[in-house]
Amino acid sequence: MKILVTGASGYVGQFLVTHLLSLNQDFQVAATYNNLASSYEGVNNNNLHLFHLNFTDRSTITSCLSQFDPDLIINCAAISSPVECEKNPELANSINNPIDFLNELQKKQSPFYFIQFSTDQVYDGQNFPYKEDDAAVPVNTYGQTKLSFEKSLAQLLSPTQHVSLRCSLIIGPPPLRKCKKNQTFLQFLDENLKEKKVELFSNEVRSVVHINDIVFITNWIIENHKDLTNKIPNILNTGGPEGLSREEMGRIVCKERGYEESNVVPSKRIQNNDEKSMKSPLNISMDLTLLQSTISSLKSTSFRTA
Repeated sequence: MKILVTGASGYVGQFLVTHLLSLNQDFQVAATYNNLASSYEGVNNNNLHLFHLNFTDRSTITSCLSQFDPDLIINCAAISSPVECEKNPELANSINNPIDFLNELQKKQSPFYFIQFSTDQVYDGQNFPYKEDDAAVPVNTYGQTKLSFEKSLAQLLSPTQHVSLRCSLIIGPPPLRKCKKNQTFLQFLDENLKEKKVELFSNEVRSVVHINDIVFITNWIIENHKDLTNKIPNILNTGGPEGLSREEMGRIVCKERGYEESNVVPSKRIQNNDEKSMKSPLNISMDLTLLQSTISSLKSTSFRTA
C-alpha cells in the first residue's frame, strides 16, 4: 500500500510516519513537508519518500502526485493555531481547506481513501457533550476552515472514500524530531508548574487525547477501510475518555509530579463580542460513543496516565 502523509514534519505526522515505517508490512510512505525538510534528516528507510508540498503552490501538488500515486492519504497539514488563523484567514483557508489538492487527487485513475485530521473546534461550546450529528457551528476561523474541508470531502468523494477525525487537544511526549511545535500542553504544564504559578482556564474544557491513541485509531482505519461489512463513519469525534478543563489538567500534573497545587491559579476565559477578538469555544467535550463502537479494541489513555 502506498500512503501519503501530508504535514509529516508536524507533531502528529512525525508519530504516524514513524509508526508506519516500523510495521512489518509492504507500506511505501510518502512524507511531505513545507518548511522543515530537516525533520527527516538521517532517517534511512527505503520505504520512505520525501516530498516538498505546499497547498498554496499548485506546482508542488502536481509534482508530488505525479511521482507518488497514493492508495491512502492522511492529511495532517494545517495551520492549527486559532490565533494565526484569525491573523490570516485567507492563508488559513488555503491550508486547512485544500481544494486544489483534492481536485488533483480526483484526477487519479485508481481509487484512494482519505483520512482528514479535523478539529473539535467545529463545535460552538454551548451544547456539550457533542455527538457527530450535532450542529457544527464554529466560532472562529480555524474551526470554519476545517469544517469547510469536511464538507468538501463529503461533496466530492463517495461515502466509502473518506473519514474526518474531529480531534481534541492532543498531548503526548515531545516531538520525535525537529518540529515547529516543540511541546504539547502536557510538557508546558510540567515545565511551568514545577517552579511558578500559572493561570489556567477553569471554563475551557476539552476531551484531551493522547498521541498514542491517535496513532492506534489511524492504524485501525488503514487496516479496515476496505471492509464494507464494517463501514467507517465519515465523521468521528476523536478524544480521550474524559472532558477536562485546563485547570483540572494542571491540578492532575501537580498531584502526579508532587508540585505545589497552589501553583495552579484558576481563571476564566472571557468571550468578547468584539469582532476583532479571537473567539474560542468553551466546553467542547465530546461524546465518544460512535468512536468506541466503531473501534471496540481502542483503550483510551487518560490524562492521568499520560
